[in-house]
Amino acid sequence: MEKYDLSKITKDQLCDLLSTAKDEMVKYTNCREKVEWCEKSIEDRYQKKKFANNQKKWCLIMVFMGIICCILGRIDNGSGSDDLQLICFWTGCVCAIFFAVPFFISANNKKNAQSKITEYEAKLPYLQKEETKAFDKFFAVIEPYEFPRKYWYKYALTKMYEYVEDREASDWERVTDLYKRHLHELTMEENAKKTFEEMRKQTEIAIQTRNAARWTAAGVWTVALRR
Repeated sequence: MEKYDLSKITKDQLCDLLSTAKDEMVKYTNCREKVEWCEKSIEDRYQKKKFANNQKKWCLIMVFMGIICCILGRIDNGSGSDDLQLICFWTGCVCAIFFAVPFFISANNKKNAQSKITEYEAKLPYLQKEETKAFDKFFAVIEPYEFPRKYWYKYALTKMYEYVEDREASDWERVTDLYKRHLHELTMEENAKKTFEEMRKQTEIAIQTRNAARWTAAGVWTVALRR
C-alpha cells in the first residue's frame, strides 16, 4: 500500500482526508455506542433477573410458612386453646396471600428479564460485527497517511476539518497547531470554572460564618439587655 506524508499533502487532499475520516469515525462511533448500549442492557437485565429471583425465593419461603401456620391452626392438639389456633390460622392465611402476590410478580419479572437477555444476546454479535466493519473502513482511510493515534476520535477530526474548510489552515502542521491551542483553551476555561466555583463556595462559607457570628453577637446583646 502506498504511503503519504501528512506534512506534504495539499490542502484539498487534507480536506478530503479529514472529511472522509470524520464521516467514517461518526459511523464507527454510532456502532460503538449501540454495542455499549446492548452490553449495558444485558448487564442491567441480569441484575434485574438476580433481584427478581432472590425476591421470588423469599416470597416462596413466606408463603410456605403461611401455609404451615394455616395447617397448624386447623390441627386440634387437645389443648383447648381455640383462640390461639384461630389466630395462627388466620395469620397464616394472611401471610400466604400477602406474599403470593409479589411471588407471582417477581416470577413474571424474572421471565421478562430473561426474555430481554435472550433478545439482546442474540443481537450483540451482529452489532459487534457492524462495529468491526465500521472501524475497518475508518482505518482504511487513515492508514496510508499514518494518521496519529491520539486524533482517532470524532471531536478532533471534526474540529480539524472545520479549520481547513473555514480556511483557517491549509496544511497539517497548522491544523494540529490550531487544535492543540484549542485544547489548551478548553483546559484553561475548565480550570477557570473550577476556580470560580471554589471561590463561590468559599464566599458562601464566609457569608454564613459572618452571619452566624452576627446572630450570636445579637443574641449576647439581647441577653445582656434583658438582665
